[in-house]
Amino acid sequence: MLSVEHNNRVCLIRLERPPVNALDSALLETLAGEIARAGAVDGQAIILCGTPGRFCAGLDTGELGAATPKERTEIFARLRALLAAAAACPAPMAAAVTGHCLGIGAALAALCDYRVMEQGAYKIGMPEVNRGLPLSNRVYRVLARLTGAQCAQRLCVEGRLLDPEQARRAGLVDDLAAPGGAVDAAMTWCEHILSLPQEAMRATRAACREELRSLND
Repeated sequence: MLSVEHNNRVCLIRLERPPVNALDSALLETLAGEIARAGAVDGQAIILCGTPGRFCAGLDTGELGAATPKERTEIFARLRALLAAAAACPAPMAAAVTGHCLGIGAALAALCDYRVMEQGAYKIGMPEVNRGLPLSNRVYRVLARLTGAQCAQRLCVEGRLLDPEQARRAGLVDDLAAPGGAVDAAMTWCEHILSLPQEAMRATRAACREELRSLND
């Protein structure tokens, strides 16, 4: 469902759950554990990526639709744990958005320090409302931190999806890469961030991200 590779001081966590890298209950838990494990290594950065054409399609709606009320509660608890792990991760994180990035996939990317999206006929955004799923205040605030309040509200309430250039202009992603180039661009960013004095960088990063640690659903 995912692979983990180590390249010098960079841990590459790749979602590999065909066909669209949707997050089921098991993958939510596994991904949260891998982020926590990688984040605990001093002097290491993390890249989250997907497969060609797909970063993450969000929650597995098939599993969610078939779940009992108890199972749904457990799925959402694991979802909150994943977002909390990303928000609290002490290691710098980059999202290499290798294609479509929807729902919780977009929220997960937004929790990274740097986001680069490949150019192409891809979309990023929060279609949950269109699927009959409400979004939490926490997800809204994660997006608003990047895009501003009004844009984040439209993304959440209207289920708007943006193409790569629109996402860059909105602040949802930082940079664009040629097809197949997102991981390399993320690696370049990681190498830069790791070249800085680490104690100062991490302390400053923690101060800048303090609000993420205190977000509530």
